[in-house]
Amino acid sequence: MMNSVSYQMHSRSSDPLRLDKRCLSLRFVFAFFAVATIAISAPLVLHISLGSGLNAARVSNSRSISPLIRRRTSPLIPLNGQHRHGGQVAMAGRRDVITTTPITLSSLSLLQLFKIPGEAQARSRSDVSLLSADPVSDPKELLRRAIPVTDPTLDQLQEKLYTMSKSIIGGLVTRDTRDSNTVIGTTGIDSAAAGIKISSAGDIRSLASECKNIVNSQGETLAQTISTAQPKNSGGKAVKDVKMTLNKLQDNLENIISLVGSGPNEGGNAKKIYQLQQESLDLVGSMKEMRLAKFPFEVPSEYKGYDKLLGRAVAVMKIRTKDEGGKPLVETLKLVIDGYNAPVTAGRFVSLAKKGFYDGMEIQRSDGFIVQSGRKDGVSMSKLPLEIMVEGDKTPTYGDTLETLFRFDEKVRLPFNAQGTLAMARNVDDANSGDTQFFWLNKENDLTPSGTNVLDGRFAVFGYTVENANVLRRLKVGDVIESVKIVEGAQNLA
Repeated sequence: MMNSVSYQMHSRSSDPLRLDKRCLSLRFVFAFFAVATIAISAPLVLHISLGSGLNAARVSNSRSISPLIRRRTSPLIPLNGQHRHGGQVAMAGRRDVITTTPITLSSLSLLQLFKIPGEAQARSRSDVSLLSADPVSDPKELLRRAIPVTDPTLDQLQEKLYTMSKSIIGGLVTRDTRDSNTVIGTTGIDSAAAGIKISSAGDIRSLASECKNIVNSQGETLAQTISTAQPKNSGGKAVKDVKMTLNKLQDNLENIISLVGSGPNEGGNAKKIYQLQQESLDLVGSMKEMRLAKFPFEVPSEYKGYDKLLGRAVAVMKIRTKDEGGKPLVETLKLVIDGYNAPVTAGRFVSLAKKGFYDGMEIQRSDGFIVQSGRKDGVSMSKLPLEIMVEGDKTPTYGDTLETLFRFDEKVRLPFNAQGTLAMARNVDDANSGDTQFFWLNKENDLTPSGTNVLDGRFAVFGYTVENANVLRRLKVGDVIESVKIVEGAQNLA
């Protein structure tokens, strides 16, 4: 059993929203030069358009974050706080929260004239990522884009089908205003949602027709290409499976065109169109996975003793909580665990879930920004390496944050873009200290905007919550994870 001191250290070590100390020191330096440079260069930058601004990170303590949002102040000085229960440091530990304030691009460029040695030469991820933010916050689309295969036909189909989302409005939750491509809601529209409407029937008809033409002209070639990637002993089954999938996709597209023509917002047609679009995207995603001949890379030999998920798995998690009236309530979350991009991290979670490790465990932190669980006193496991897959790389980066590697401006394959993003907790002073604790991101656009937050490249994302992610906003410390069941993909655990 851990003693009180070790427990305190352990609790503080797995706080995913505390910044790296070196990064914070760097921010002090930038703050000083920012003030000096802006003062000196003010006449020079008056003609610069305010629209060309770049966001620089500001850091504030969680207890004062609400007033900061209201006042839109912009302190660059971190205010660290601790949360204590009974004299011990709680799971929250020290927490720093990132939000943003504008600074002109010209001023930032002038800052680069000051040559600061070592790591200080690198700009923070929160500064640079705003230049090329990825706005997609739909978890299913993020997962489809993260499948490590490139096929021009499937990519075209996926792009056109997803673009239909611009013409679908309505649903149960508020639009993520940073994501013009995502249908209403951070997890898409619930299939049972009322009030879905079509804003541009012509666009949907045109996109569906284009997809239908692609299937008609490229379907046979695609079926042969995918079947070639399958094991030789699959015989003609692979071709048959692909053709069945393509036929189903073709039927969906014809139904979309028909429903649009008969009045897209009449008789529940809008909801049917949305469901057909989502089902069609799922079909394209399944064909992309079928297109993979084998797992795309070799896990480094030093990690071969770890459990690995060589593919994807689906987990169903039941959480016992209470409704607004205080009555017991069991909520069900559906998680997709991605071993394509984080095989070691995903393998740890799936292995523990299969053993029932998380069953009966309480939610140990819920503060509006993250929901965390997974700590069990007396349990010691081998530490996980930090595992980050960068877009364009063939294998993950192990052992270092991207900022440490001066790759702070590169996109990760599994970003913290979606409500319910699932990641491994760790000590922020030790990149390779993950064990059994995991957390979900409660996405807040002001604090964790898609593609522009400081979590990307610092914590290992290994999946997304694809159903009921907004339940996470209501969870409290003491709610209980009744069970975690791996319902698909268990055979991918090696």
